Amino acid sequence: GGIEALLPHARALLDTGQHLQLGYQVLLRTLSAANRPDEMEAEAERWLAAAPDDAATYREIARIWEQRGDLERSLRVLQRGRRHLGRSDALALELGVAYAHLGDVARAVEELDRALGESAGTLLVVRRWLGQVADPAPVVDALVARLEQPPTTRDRRNAAFEIAVDAGLG
Repeated sequence: GGIEALLPHARALLDTGQHLQLGYQVLLRTLSAANRPDEMEAEAERWLAAAPDDAATYREIARIWEQRGDLERSLRVLQRGRRHLGRSDALALELGVAYAHLGDVARAVEELDRALGESAGTLLVVRRWLGQVADPAPVVDALVARLEQPPTTRDRRNAAFEIAVDAGLG
């Protein structure tokens, strides 16, 4: 009964081999809800072995650890993903948010700045995630300053303004 009754269904979904992402998402979320972190860790490793080059795999596993309140483990998964993917911009948004949750303002700003880039194309997503940080003010202040720092672009200045307005600084 209960949440654990979903486990055989999640495993059956994985056994078909057709819905890897969905099957592991359901399995890990079910194990998390059933408070079985050791099994969750083992299944997360199996998922990473099955899809090591998919950023979404690292993102989803990190999100589940974050939702469990294990921010350090979430951060480790994201860092591992960046190393494996071999791109300095990989998972920048998620790393920025993880650092913000942990109170590491300098690293949060560095990663969020990287995620925004010159065109600030991920602005809406950054704004949404900043709204979920318990105390975003230090990160927002530093990020706004960074975005306005020369050399900058009009898009980055506009992003700084919108982030400041969201935070009540404008």
